[in-house]
Amino acid sequence: MIRRLPLLLLALLLAALLAACSTPAGPLAGDERAAQSAVLLAFDDAFAASAALDDTDLESQSLSGPSSQSAHPFVAVRRTEMRRSREALSLEVDFQADPPTATAVVALSVSGTAELWQVYPDRAAPRERVGEKPILMTGAVRVTAHKLEGQWQVVDVERSGLQQGPGAATVSAWSVSPDPLAAGSDENEASVTLSVQDADDDFLVLVRGRHLRVRGVLNDPLNDQGDAPDPVAGDGVYTGALEVPATARAGRHLAFVHALNYTKTADLSEDESGGYLHPYTDTLLGVVVRIAEPD
Repeated sequence: MIRRLPLLLLALLLAALLAACSTPAGPLAGDERAAQSAVLLAFDDAFAASAALDDTDLESQSLSGPSSQSAHPFVAVRRTEMRRSREALSLEVDFQADPPTATAVVALSVSGTAELWQVYPDRAAPRERVGEKPILMTGAVRVTAHKLEGQWQVVDVERSGLQQGPGAATVSAWSVSPDPLAAGSDENEASVTLSVQDADDDFLVLVRGRHLRVRGVLNDPLNDQGDAPDPVAGDGVYTGALEVPATARAGRHLAFVHALNYTKTADLSEDESGGYLHPYTDTLLGVVVRIAEPD
C-alpha cells in the first residue's frame, strides 16, 4: 500500500493537470464569443441594408435613367419573399497577434423570387407582371476581424462572395474616396470595376451598407454611362456618390456590392424545354468601408 501511494498521487496530479488544460479559460472563451458575435452582427447590418431594396423596381439606367429618352415599356426586376441567413462555420482567434486577430468562415444564403414587371418610364401608365425567376445564392466567405480599442471590428472580407447564373460578373476592383469616408457628407464616391463575359450585358451596380446610401435615392445604382460622377462611359468602372449621414458610427463596417446582370435577368426568352433561357443572374460581394471620426 505504501508503494502504491506515490503512483496514486502521481495519477491524481496528472488527471488534475489534464482537466485544467482541457477547460477553456473564461476570458478567452468570452473574447471568442465576442469576436464571433461582431462578425455575425456585421453581416446582419449589411443584410438589413440590402433588404431595403426588396419590393422596389430595379431597372436598367439605359432605359429609365438620366440619359434615357425612351417612352417604350421595359422590364423591371422586383426581388420579393427574400430570405437571408448567415452561420459561423469556424472561428480561429490569435490573441498573441498585435492587434488580436479573429478569422471566421461564414456560410451565407440569399433566396427569394425575382418578379419581372413590364413598366413604362411614365409610372402613371399600367404595369403588368410578365414572369418570375427563382433566386438562390449560397456560399461561404472568410472574414478577418481585429480587436481595436477593446472592440472587435471586421477589417477584411475574402473577395469571393456569392454568384448566381453563368453570366454573373466578377468584381475585380473596389474603392472609395475619400478613405475613410466623411460622415455628414453626400460627396463621398464609390467605384466598382466589373469583369464580365458578355460586353453587351447591362448591369445594375449598387452599394448597400448600414451607414451608406447612394446620394438622395434609396435604390439609385452606380453608373457607367458617363453621368456624373462617372468620368468615362463604357469602361467597366461604375461610379456613384455615396451619402454617409452625420449619425454614422465611426470605424469599419461591412457593406455589400450588388452587381445584378439586368440583361440576363430581365430576358424573357425561353429555351427548348419552355423554361427561361437565362436564370436570375447576380453577384453579391462583401466589402469593408471605413468612416472617419467626426471633426
